[in-house]
Amino acid sequence: YGTGASKPCTYSYDCAHGTHVAHTAAGMYGVARGASIAGVNASHYAVDKDGAFPSFYSSDLTWALKYVYDLRVTHGVKVAAVNLSIGGGLFTTYCDANLPAYAAAINAAEAAGVAVVIASGNTGATDSIASPACIEAAIPVGGVNDQDVVYYNRGPILDLVAPSRGII
Repeated sequence: YGTGASKPCTYSYDCAHGTHVAHTAAGMYGVARGASIAGVNASHYAVDKDGAFPSFYSSDLTWALKYVYDLRVTHGVKVAAVNLSIGGGLFTTYCDANLPAYAAAINAAEAAGVAVVIASGNTGATDSIASPACIEAAIPVGGVNDQDVVYYNRGPILDLVAPSRGII
């Protein structure tokens, strides 16, 4: 849903990461082979001195979570999980009180049996993870390289680490 969501990817900057994550999840060798993927484009492009880059408003992301949550009812779709590969400010503890809209959307999804998996961030923090992965009902995931070295943000509320480099 959204302009360009689920279009064929030529592996440009704007779609390579999402395509990689979708393939890791449900591709021929993915952990959930044969699962269906629904693409939801919640980003817009911002521009700075270095050019255009994907950016996200909190309202767009909470809308996207609500949209996926509503798919269960409007289309009778079984939604098992949502992946968010985004990251904002760093937190050492749960951040629900700081991000009530995110928390409400993630709590609703979790209550409906939808796992909300969110990247812990990739700034190398050793004592904190990025928002919105810090929401208590979320499942924050950090990455390990092919030598099993955790290189993503980590801290006391990081739940999982998973391979994220060297995956074909």
